Amino acid sequence: MTNLLAPFPILGRLIACFCLLMLAANSANAQELLRNRSFEDPVAPNPGNNFYASIPEWTMSNQGNSDPKPYNIVVANKALCCNNATQTPKGGDRQYIDVSGTSGQLNQDFKIEAAGLISFSGWFSVRDFPQNLSGMFVQVRNLSNGKIVATSSVSFSSSEPIGLWKMARADYVPVAAGSYRFEAFIPNPANLDLVSVTYSPSLSVQKSSAAHWDPVSNYKNPKMIPGGIITYSINIEIPPDYDLTSNSLLITDPTPPNLAMIVTDFQDPGSGPVQLDAGKGGVFLTYSGLDSATDGVEFSNNGGLDWSYQPVIGPDGSDPKITAVRVRPQGTMAAGTIATVKMRYVIR
Repeated sequence: MTNLLAPFPILGRLIACFCLLMLAANSANAQELLRNRSFEDPVAPNPGNNFYASIPEWTMSNQGNSDPKPYNIVVANKALCCNNATQTPKGGDRQYIDVSGTSGQLNQDFKIEAAGLISFSGWFSVRDFPQNLSGMFVQVRNLSNGKIVATSSVSFSSSEPIGLWKMARADYVPVAAGSYRFEAFIPNPANLDLVSVTYSPSLSVQKSSAAHWDPVSNYKNPKMIPGGIITYSINIEIPPDYDLTSNSLLITDPTPPNLAMIVTDFQDPGSGPVQLDAGKGGVFLTYSGLDSATDGVEFSNNGGLDWSYQPVIGPDGSDPKITAVRVRPQGTMAAGTIATVKMRYVIR
């Protein structure tokens, strides 16, 4: 089985079987990799500013001054009034952080034990007075080569009030096993809270083919010969660690060389050329016709540049102009389930 690593919007290519898969995964059951991510340790004693030389789990770099106590843990309190956020972002506790009188970058290292997907984020706000402020970003760095895996940023305008929190986030980024660093840059004057890096195993995809019919043997021990028909099956397996977000599965399958997609009904009348076996996964496929622009099956005749092509059924039931098909199942795939998408092709 091949592990498919793809972000969402996430697009990963399984070259061996000409299959592309786009997905998003519900991170409710994902593993959190950061520690002290809401800056509640140490417990600061006073509302407002509390300065420290260090805080557990975090290091600071790119500090804009030589303050020996650069970590400013702010206890959110209504008494702060108009100069600082009087509450943490939703999901936060009583404290957030900024850098004492300057800018700085907070860092925390973590390890990925097996290839998979990470999502990461951080909440930012502006202090002192409403102002135009940019340069607030979170990113993940691969420590083996120093390269940035992904980054996300937010900015504020002078029309936005003190106390507004904005999230910078990147979702479902493919990573290999190894050592990484979460980095959050806090420009002056900005605050940071409720950072996160979550890990989910990648789902697995396997594509296989089998002879369905040939013009010599018909259905009895058919062979893959010119004029014959092949059934392609794409098995999508969700790991036991998370559910797949509802309506987030997108399968794009380029037409393999020397084949033409059959666009007559796969099985029952009106079922369409693509069959979905949902198993226990809870997904389903809507089909309204070859000319429908709103159902779950789309076609392209230009390699996927657009998906407005309306197939024409040829004498053998196929349309050789189709260069790719795109399938959009609806519903949620539960953790640990398998769904199978099937379609047929004529060997040319």
